[in-house]
Amino acid sequence: MGKWIDQHINGIFKKVFGSLNARLIIMGVIFYACSLVILGISFMPKELNIKEDQPSPRDVFAPQGIVYESEVLTEAAREEAARAVKPVYKLDPDVLTELAGDVRAVFTEVRRVRGLEETPEEEKLVLLEEAGIDLPEGNLLALLHTEAENIDNLERDLIALLNDAFSKGVQEGAVAETREQLLERALELEGVPDNLRPVGAVILEGLDLRPNFFIDQVLTAQQRQQAREAVAPVQVRIRQNEKIIGMGDVVTAADIEALQKLGLLRSRSSYTSLFGLALVLAIAYILLLFFLYQYRRQILTTDTHFILLGLILVIGFGLIRGISAINIGGSAEIVQLVAYLIPLAGVAMLVAILFDPKLAFFVAAILAIFTGITSGNQLQYAVSAFVSSVTGVYSVSRVSQRADLAKASLYIMLANVVTILALGLLLNYNLPMFSVALPLGIFNGVLSSVLTIGS
Repeated sequence: MGKWIDQHINGIFKKVFGSLNARLIIMGVIFYACSLVILGISFMPKELNIKEDQPSPRDVFAPQGIVYESEVLTEAAREEAARAVKPVYKLDPDVLTELAGDVRAVFTEVRRVRGLEETPEEEKLVLLEEAGIDLPEGNLLALLHTEAENIDNLERDLIALLNDAFSKGVQEGAVAETREQLLERALELEGVPDNLRPVGAVILEGLDLRPNFFIDQVLTAQQRQQAREAVAPVQVRIRQNEKIIGMGDVVTAADIEALQKLGLLRSRSSYTSLFGLALVLAIAYILLLFFLYQYRRQILTTDTHFILLGLILVIGFGLIRGISAINIGGSAEIVQLVAYLIPLAGVAMLVAILFDPKLAFFVAAILAIFTGITSGNQLQYAVSAFVSSVTGVYSVSRVSQRADLAKASLYIMLANVVTILALGLLLNYNLPMFSVALPLGIFNGVLSSVLTIGS
């Protein structure tokens, strides 16, 4: 039984590994998996014991650069914009109309009482008190015996006082103050006999004064919503090795969001970023296979050539990831410049020498793209890597001795210097950034030649 199993397994292995296509698929999957592990380390979510509103137990730095829309900061900015919108008030005209009507009703009763010629004066005084005019007898007698014109003037002036006070709007908290002002002004009315002014004050005091200026909840909500919608999403840019949280700092919601976006805390975005990287890497490998099938099919028919090319690719990805992780110190802007040191030109020259320049150009493009991705999706590092790689490939297209590789190193240095100067001017590099980036570009040329010669 055991012998039969051994023979059966050996037969399967011979069938699988005896097929060129099967071997290519297996080796391709292995190279792809190795590349994904190398590049995906920085995208893997890590467990940090960090919670919101709690002090951070350690310093946390960004493993790679990233630009994202912050939901936390955007919502805070929109809330601030909404709070800045002042409430919209609306005037209720019915309040003033009702108050003026109450005043007219009092004076209508006064005129009715004054017209009761057969009614004794004592009963008239009682009727005035029942109408809400509670004053000393002398003032009430003056109201009964004064000229009708004075009654008309007092009515008109009291309604004018109400119009003046309520036409601009009276809020709920200003009713008491408005009442006091009305009473004071009633006692100072001009064109009204002195003994009638207290009558006007008492009539106003008996009114049911109430606010007529209210917040328009619907319109206020609409304007606040418009203010929220006018706020553009807040873009946050984090540079590689930038300090996110310091030890002892109280962690905010924005800090938690940044850690999740960077993949330092487990979140949905952490895994989607890793999946995105895996997908882009798969596309790159598939395109490379199509290129080989179309233009360099002999590599696919020779195991050693295919393995050699796969190893060179993995080494290239390793250089990208390894050098990107180097911390050269300084600010976040300085630290991320280490990407200019990645010697991808050496990898491209190696492919050009071992295979041919056209394949080297294709490999250079793939590696340059992933240089930009691992450097925080920043295009300048991809451009620099591609320019130096193309320069290196052209420099060794007819290499015959080691001296030619030394010349290639000089060409790469020159290409790096010119490219970094151009990119620096485009991106507004300051003098310290130039002083770091240019030497890194020069040393890149040296490393590229050393890598090619050593291989």
